[in-house]
Amino acid sequence: MPDILSGTIQPGEVFDSAIGLEDVPGGYRAMADRKNPEVLITP
Repeated sequence: MPDILSGTIQPGEVFDSAIGLEDVPGGYRAMADRKNPEVLITP
């Protein structure tokens, strides 16, 4: 918690990329292949 409060760690920066609903299959492939571990799906 101290690192978050001091700004050392940015907990909000979790996602590697953002994709639309039409790109969900590719997003899952990227996560499975470890190219993008965290993908945000936007409507």
